[in-house]
Amino acid sequence: MSTSPRVLLADDEPFYLEWLADYLESKGIAVEYATTVNEALEKIQRTQYRFLVVDLNIPLQGEPVTPPSNQPETYRAYPGLHIANSARNSGYRTKQVIVYSVFASKEIEEAVGRLYCTYITKGHPIDLKREVDEVLSYDPTADRNP
Repeated sequence: MSTSPRVLLADDEPFYLEWLADYLESKGIAVEYATTVNEALEKIQRTQYRFLVVDLNIPLQGEPVTPPSNQPETYRAYPGLHIANSARNSGYRTKQVIVYSVFASKEIEEAVGRLYCTYITKGHPIDLKREVDEVLSYDPTADRNP
């Protein structure tokens, strides 16, 4: 019995991603949600997702997460970076972590760039769908896809 691929949508306002969940489910992909940093971190420790979509402004609740020493303010300002950092450090490949936010700044682009994740600003669903389609077009576990 094979299990369908799973995607984690980490956003404290998941209703903004219902269109994406509908799209993924129409392709046979199961969708899970996390509404806090801590919930997302727990889920990525328990489950290997096909890819993640992470909102930078998802709230941090419960135990504090220690930011990288070279970027403490950026991680406090944009808690979703904790999820992206944890995913990248636990085996998720470059294209498997899509970060998005309403904010667009050099600081965010640099922080996401250091993690080698994709960054898309909210309000551009066509760009997000295009990126999702690209991620779904290859096997993230294959050696040719760093």
